[in-house]
Parts: sequence; structure tokens; C-alpha cells
Amino acid sequence: METNSKMTEIESLFCEINKYDKYPLEWKMKKVCGEIKGFSFFPGGKGIFYNSEEGSDKSETISDKEYMILGNDWGTLKYYDSAMNEPEPKKDPTDPTSRNLLKLLKQVEIKPENCFFTNAILGVRTDREITAKPQGNEEFLYLCKEFFKKQVSVQIECLGKISKF
Repeated sequence: METNSKMTEIESLFCEINKYDKYPLEWKMKKVCGEIKGFSFFPGGKGIFYNSEEGSDKSETISDKEYMILGNDWGTLKYYDSAMNEPEPKKDPTDPTSRNLLKLLKQVEIKPENCFFTNAILGVRTDREITAKPQGNEEFLYLCKEFFKKQVSVQIECLGKISKF
């Protein structure tokens, strides 16, 4: 993916999301674009895990991440709004998804700092429970699929750095 030299890879992905107009009401989804501070799956957050004890690199480079962790969707608008109203970013993620995922990554000896955390579905559900599956029409799911390809294209740059094909 070509990026503006002044723009980080994450910023470039957010620009791509912002090209899409508002989501139609019948999709029952709302666009979100990286407003959550601290650790949060993309697109609700930047999808990058920072651990101050491991290092201070807070670049927004995903092409150097060895792993892409793919979630389903960010959750509900109510949950997103709650996270937006946190006075400051949590140092350690406490939600069940993050807590369980970080435990799994530790078991398989993968540092979260080596991962890009993203979702297959762009946005938050406006009318469903936190554990419900997202709803959308074919057009919305196609948009999500095409955007996921863009994310993978950025991530694939990493494969060339660590593998010889």
C-alpha cells in the first residue's frame, strides 16, 4: 500500500476508512476510526500494543509486525462510547477479550508488541448485545472484505523482511 511519506501506516488505513461515507441505517453499524487511546483493536483504536517495560517504540508501523490478530468486530456503540469516556488510557487491558487473548499469546510465547490487532468488520454495532454477531448487508460485508485486503497488503511487507521466498 502506498502511503504518504508524512503519514504512518495506521494513519493511512484510517484515511482509507474515512473515504467511506456514513453507513446506511439499515446496516445497524456505525463507523469508528481510532479514537480509543491506549490498546484497542483496529479500527476502534490503532491496533498496536505498547508495553512500557519492553520498550518505548510507539511507531504506528504495522508492516514490521510478525502477526496479525483478527477479531470479529469492535463491539457495540454503547461499549465504544464507554471506552471513549475513559479519563486516560488503561495501562493494562482489562476487558475479557484482551485479557484472554494476552494470556493465550503468553502461552504460545508471542509478544503482543509483535502483533497488529484488527477486526474483520469495520465499525460497531448500534443495536445489539456485546456478544452478538454483526449484521450488515452484502454491500457492507464486501466493503469490509476489501478493506481487510488493504490491511493484509500492508502486513505482507513484513513477510518479505523475515522470510525468503
